[in-house]
Amino acid sequence: MDINKAIYQKARNLGLNACEISMHYYGWEKLGIQGIDRFQKRLLKSPDQDVFRDHWLEGTYASKFAKSCIPVTYEPCGDEGPDLLICFGIKKAFIEVKHLRSEYDSNASSKKMVSWAIWNKLQQLISNEVNILIIHSDRDEISKSAFYKGIYLCKGYIKGKSLINKWANLSLIIIYMPFFDSAHNDPFYWRFLRTSRCKVPRSMRKQLKDFFKKQILIEHQKADQLPIANTH
Repeated sequence: MDINKAIYQKARNLGLNACEISMHYYGWEKLGIQGIDRFQKRLLKSPDQDVFRDHWLEGTYASKFAKSCIPVTYEPCGDEGPDLLICFGIKKAFIEVKHLRSEYDSNASSKKMVSWAIWNKLQQLISNEVNILIIHSDRDEISKSAFYKGIYLCKGYIKGKSLINKWANLSLIIIYMPFFDSAHNDPFYWRFLRTSRCKVPRSMRKQLKDFFKKQILIEHQKADQLPIANTH
């Protein structure tokens, strides 16, 4: 079976909106995303809706970078490494996407959600390189205060643990992207943690901020869009 038809059928079998997925996915193939074959395999091996959506979100961010003319590679280091690699000229950054599902441990506090997201992804980050952790939420918005408290909480977990050496060799940018609807108007939250000698060029930081601000604007426009009556 053709790989695209197989992905479409997989989405249908999992009870997802296969038509919507098919529409977006066919467009992604033309964006020049490196490693899209690995993305295809991830989707086909997904055992349930949640895992499919997790991988789908990784592909969504890959497509957003590619549409902004930022070269992107899916799973540049294989299964155990970061989700994406993006390049700004000769500079590069590795990206991990953490999907906080709508039902994801609803009893946990927001700051614990953030700290667990960082902790769970820490092993997949690359030492002595620029790393970006995108925390994307499908649940209620996490406040800026909870976001920062979650980062400090995670740093407390790491102290004295086996991952302290890993943490000490990272330049990590943590970005929170909120659930989108017309009631959410706050910008993304951003925290840059430089714990190693690896520097993030000022031009790269500006490009990243501009990129994510643009994504927030696009998503708000989609959420606020209403059908316009034809008066002609």
